[in-house]
Amino acid sequence: MENKKVEVLHELLRKVVRLIDPVTSDEKIKWLMDPRIRGELFEKYPKCTLPIKYLKAGNFQPYFFVCNRKGMYDPDMINFALKMCEKLEALEHIDQDHLCMMKRKLMMMRSRFDKEVPTPFSSSYQKARSTMRLNSIMRALQDIRNKQTKTQEEE
Repeated sequence: MENKKVEVLHELLRKVVRLIDPVTSDEKIKWLMDPRIRGELFEKYPKCTLPIKYLKAGNFQPYFFVCNRKGMYDPDMINFALKMCEKLEALEHIDQDHLCMMKRKLMMMRSRFDKEVPTPFSSSYQKARSTMRLNSIMRALQDIRNKQTKTQEEE
């Protein structure tokens, strides 16, 4: 139950960050091309990468980045990873079974974000949405704190 609330909290934070810091896809790809930044991202958020398996090496290498620089899943980065997956299908030195599995996983991740309904841009609308999301985050945090105090009192 608590994991689900934390997951909801992460999703709300992701939406707020996307509203506050709108970055274009081209800018995201530019920083992803820098090996230093890519290495720092992998060290900071190892769960933000999906591996690729080379046939000759026989090991897994982190390759597909699915998060933005803040460590939150990003639909633009997932779409970019899917495009890379399609280009890698023609290469012989990559395990095609593993690549197919990664592609399915990326498609499942993308389907989660496809459910979001696009809305017209308006500064007042954006402010209202971010305020509502921040309020829901505060409520979720308050619920978690209340449950923790109740369990401490019971002990």
